[in-house]
Amino acid sequence: MKKYVMIGSFIVFGLLAGCNGPVSQAMAVTESVGTVGEELVAELNDMAVAEQELQAAFEKTMEEDEELESMADGSSSVFDNVEERREALEQVEEYHAQLEEDYLDMAEQDMDELPDKEVEALENSLEEVTQLLSEYTSHYEDALSEQEQFFESLADEEATYETMKSGIDDIASTDEETAEFVLQLDEQLIELENHYGALNSALEEDAS
Repeated sequence: MKKYVMIGSFIVFGLLAGCNGPVSQAMAVTESVGTVGEELVAELNDMAVAEQELQAAFEKTMEEDEELESMADGSSSVFDNVEERREALEQVEEYHAQLEEDYLDMAEQDMDELPDKEVEALENSLEEVTQLLSEYTSHYEDALSEQEQFFESLADEEATYETMKSGIDDIASTDEETAEFVLQLDEQLIELENHYGALNSALEEDAS
């Protein structure tokens, strides 16, 4: 129930005004990548904070609600925490969709008038990030469902100590997988930022 890393920052550059043609179109795509990347990083960090708060919410419920009625009726703050992260995940999925659109837009650019090395590097980076985000969001939705089902199971009349132990072990195993995803995302988002910055600089030089 803990978050393991915090995603790094993402620097957004401004567009160079007064450009037309392929360079202008490519710069519009890079600006979108920069803006979405920054917002994605912020959302992932918010999810990290919420994950850190889940353990405290769980412990508080166990201490204050011996009969676990709040687990049975869904009023425990752990469910609010799960729902908060589910809503954040939906936003991440929207950013994912926008990055996929940016990738397709970049692939359609006329390479004759663009710095092909930097464009190709950004394309490849976008492809890797969007693929990983697809895997991450699918995994994280399953993780949220697993946590929700675990909390609900604790209120079952047939629940035992083993119910709690096995549930916590399962969640811990899933958390390890989540941590690995986040580490990969951190690395790939840093690469995306680097390629984005390199292409933006090259485009500004071409447009000047």
